[in-house]
Amino acid sequence: VLVSPLYIEGQKMPLDRATTVEAARSAIREQLKEAQSDLSRMGIDLRGYDIINIVDDLYEVRSALGYDQIALRGCSFGSQWSMSYMKRWPETVERALLSGVEPLDYAYDDPRGLWNGFARLAALAELDKDLAGDIPEGGIMKALKDLIQQLQTEPAKVTLPIPAGGTTEIVLGAEDLRQALRFSFGETRWERHENWPKFVLEMVNGDFRYLAMIAARMRSQPRKDELIGLLIDNSLGISSRREAELLERPEHRWLGDINSYYRDTRDLTVTPQVDDAFRADFSIDVPVLLVNGDIDWSTPLENAEHELKFLTNGHLLRVNGAGHCPIPVELRDHKPELMELVYQFFEADFSEGSDYFDKLPKEVDLPSYDFTTLGGQSLFEKALFVYGAE
Repeated sequence: VLVSPLYIEGQKMPLDRATTVEAARSAIREQLKEAQSDLSRMGIDLRGYDIINIVDDLYEVRSALGYDQIALRGCSFGSQWSMSYMKRWPETVERALLSGVEPLDYAYDDPRGLWNGFARLAALAELDKDLAGDIPEGGIMKALKDLIQQLQTEPAKVTLPIPAGGTTEIVLGAEDLRQALRFSFGETRWERHENWPKFVLEMVNGDFRYLAMIAARMRSQPRKDELIGLLIDNSLGISSRREAELLERPEHRWLGDINSYYRDTRDLTVTPQVDDAFRADFSIDVPVLLVNGDIDWSTPLENAEHELKFLTNGHLLRVNGAGHCPIPVELRDHKPELMELVYQFFEADFSEGSDYFDKLPKEVDLPSYDFTTLGGQSLFEKALFVYGAE
């Protein structure tokens, strides 16, 4: 087992300068080199923490337990791990239930898919009669583009309270907004989705306090990632064709380099990379059920739609209104009967054909969001009540 928890942690950033991707790059690289060097001196060979080895580990566990075939259940990277296993050991797989779908050459985030996820939530908000009077001309997504351009041209200065008393000034740039877009206020993902339109609309009206609070927390408590995850992700990597495709997306202009973490570290991680032949799409003949939310901001719906084309006996259940990996939480909470039907996939007899997929809808709508209006407390005031002036 890799020494755990062992993290690569971002550098603390000053409050008086807007966040930039470049500012964090050197710190991440130095920490990664130091961590790998320390573990090497301890006699740990990190080259084995790669996608091929963890696939083969699963193969060996299956063999040791005496199973000729296994059923795979994976979400997010688990779906990518599952597809890697099916590519390497297809004869040992009986079926697979995958959500938060990541095809093998889709390890890097797609700015178009992420932007589409924001746009789908924005479209739902624009249909809400209680928000109708607050939607700016051109809609929420145009307003979001305008905000990004505004902060890129002229950073915003926001004064916030601090725990010791008094106040501090935080300078916000476009990168701060990009990094915060997935983190609107809420205790649950459902609540965060309900608050997300208000997050954008408050800034349209000049209130950047909640963004400043998020930025302050991110800068004082930087992102921490387990080293083992980075080693495995970088061992799978991305094809040059797919990377060029992502960089050419028009949405890249608005979201920035959302894959800088991988690009900044991939030349340093010691795990061997697979080749393009391993990453390439391939036909999967065993029964596969894909379940994906249409407001997935990690592995967008478009990933699952792409993978469906390579399933000879597959089905995609699109869950409208759901986020990342909608099973079990969102289906359990809002569509329990459908959740039960999804889990019957493991009992269905596919040996001589099955009508199981015919019983499943191709898409289902979750209940409507109760979007937060602009009246009442601001998101900053709500968060200040919950978290205090951290």
